[in-house]
Amino acid sequence: MSEDALYALRDQGTWRWYWSRWGGLSIDTDLLRGPTAFRGYLAHQHATDEPFVEPWLCGYVVVDSDARAVLFWQSQDLAAHPAGRRLQLGLVRHRWPGWTVRKADLPMLDLGDALGLTLEAAVRTACDRAVPRTLDHLAEQDGRAWREHLAEPCPYVEHMEQELGTRLARLQLLETDHHVWVSLLTPDGPRDWLLDAGWPDHAALLVGDRLVDYLPTRPGGTLDELRVERAVTCLLIDPSHRRLGWWLAEPGWQLPVGTIEGLWPGWTLEFMPEGPEEQARRTGRDPEIVREPVEVVGERLRKMVARWVGTRPDGSAVMADAVARARTELKPGEELVVAPFDTTAPAAPDDWRSDVLCRAEELLAAPRDSQPPPTGD
Repeated sequence: MSEDALYALRDQGTWRWYWSRWGGLSIDTDLLRGPTAFRGYLAHQHATDEPFVEPWLCGYVVVDSDARAVLFWQSQDLAAHPAGRRLQLGLVRHRWPGWTVRKADLPMLDLGDALGLTLEAAVRTACDRAVPRTLDHLAEQDGRAWREHLAEPCPYVEHMEQELGTRLARLQLLETDHHVWVSLLTPDGPRDWLLDAGWPDHAALLVGDRLVDYLPTRPGGTLDELRVERAVTCLLIDPSHRRLGWWLAEPGWQLPVGTIEGLWPGWTLEFMPEGPEEQARRTGRDPEIVREPVEVVGERLRKMVARWVGTRPDGSAVMADAVARARTELKPGEELVVAPFDTTAPAAPDDWRSDVLCRAEELLAAPRDSQPPPTGD
């Protein structure tokens, strides 16, 4: 049980590595405390001889002081969609003046590029579990409610039950939609579908280029009818040029990029950092039609900012709950040993919260198209 984070710090050409068991929970709020506080925080983390790149990594921050550049990613991401990413990047840049700040699009590959290392082999075993999907499998998933799937075997449920327990796994599946917005470029203009390819969110990509043959068998619709703002995956298929644009709201550390590319032979694959907005723009439509109303987005983003400046998550609540449950399961003669863990928060000026809140209101009041792009470039 953990939320492991890797920290990489470069000074005068030398890399130093740090690890935290629970740091992945608080990367977003820790960065908002600014560079001085963040570097001080690293001094309290576990120094390691090499970067922590295990399959269960949940977040990282790369601070290159020589280049004055920051790259970050976390699996517990409140700012996954474009509006949230824009606001988050605007706030972190404000708190790190003079630094180039980027948020990773493809976590493993972007980290490897930043460190000059080939990291994919380190988690190859986990990534190779990705199994290509058949058209029959896609047809079985598409259009059916997850509630129906729970009465019979469905993908990954057994694995999720092992990880989360039966009750939590089924609740998570019930509450999760896996909507995929697919746009197919044709001589008569774009055609659109909203599919449900099942869990995980990149399942539609695992169907490969056979997906093009599947689409005509399903009813499409207009963007208003499909409500594509619900999509957690976007696919823009251009058969004439054999190009595939794709986006996931939350691309995971173990995203099998190599497997996906192999299932689209002869195609050029390109990640679309701006997701639904970029797909609308590339198909000749106004991005505004796939955006939620400003007031709805604003309310959600303000709650996100309140979480960032609120109580810093450190894993103590999770551990307390786990320990309480474990004590009820102890057998006679057994003893429960709980390892200590660090809950040190980055020290920061008293006014950092008010500064973040003030800057957030300025960014929220600005026109959406004037805010930083969600790519972080």
